[in-house]
Amino acid sequence: MLERGETAAAAWRAIHDRFATFAGVLTDGELHDLLAATASLCDATARAEIRDDFTPRIAAASDGPHRLDQALAAIDRCTARRAAASSIVHALAALPPAGRGWTPRP
Repeated sequence: MLERGETAAAAWRAIHDRFATFAGVLTDGELHDLLAATASLCDATARAEIRDDFTPRIAAASDGPHRLDQALAAIDRCTARRAAASSIVHALAALPPAGRGWTPRP
């Protein structure tokens, strides 16, 4: 559900908008599974929502805070990779086209 990049943001929006309802009926195991699925998201806003949504509900669950930290760290790594890739793309776009006074170094 959240692993597919093209639908992950929309799926998270739907879950986040109804999180209190979902969290109230999920077992600890199901809540852990949902938390694990959020690790595939790659958005700072979603990260903050996940932290805010899960923190009060996962604190009492077995190994809950550690699992939350893992999911948030995975999101942080993804957003950092995306930012680095964006910087590389911008740097490459700023270079003059090959063959117009620019020669790559061997």
